[in-house]
This record gives sequence, C-alpha cells and structure tokens, in this order.
Amino acid sequence: MDSGGDEVKDSGDRDGACPRMLSKQLDQVGILCEKLCRIKNERLCYLSTVSVRRNEIDVLLLSEENVQLVKKTLPSFLAAVELFKQSHLAYLLNLQDEISIKRCQEQLNSVFTCKRLLSKRVG
Repeated sequence: MDSGGDEVKDSGDRDGACPRMLSKQLDQVGILCEKLCRIKNERLCYLSTVSVRRNEIDVLLLSEENVQLVKKTLPSFLAAVELFKQSHLAYLLNLQDEISIKRCQEQLNSVFTCKRLLSKRVG
C-alpha cells in the first residue's frame, strides 16, 4: 500500500552502503531543469529540420531543371525556420547565464542569415 511519502529503495550496492531515499516529488530546481532540457531538445529538433530542408534545397539548386521543385520545397524550409524561431524564443526565456544566451542568439542569427541567403539564391 502506498502511503504517498518517501520510500526506501535498495541502491543495488552490496558493499554495505545505506539504501537511498526516493522522493515522490521533484524539487523546483529539478522541475526547471527538466523543462529546460525538454525545450532545448525541441529546439534542437527544429534546428535539425531547418538543416535538412536547407540541404534538400541546396542539392536541388545544383540543376536549373529543378526550379519548380525548389519553389515547392522553399515553403517547408521557411516553415521550419519559423518553428525553430518560436522554440528558440521559448528556450531563450529560460536561460540565465550570459554565455548560453549569447551562444543561443548567435545560432538564431546564423539560421536567419541562412534563410536570407537561400531566399536570395532561389529568387
């Protein structure tokens, strides 16, 4: 029967170490870390999608015969950039140290530069 409190769990060590305590509730720091990790992973997935779409268009641009395919593919690239931007902003709001904020902002700037250059190449 679960009493809702903490429970003792054997750590699996056989060297006589004390069993560890498992808490049913995460502390605030743990909750914030989990949230930041989830948002960061989501952002990385969107960044990966941006890269895949950009690479698809780069390959298509190697031949002038692919003009229509490029024009069909460009909106999915632009949509991926927009999704990345939204997830970037959510991630940025949760960052606290200046180094991470600066690195994150540089990555966003890089994506926007890529978007601008690719849009210019496509015409």
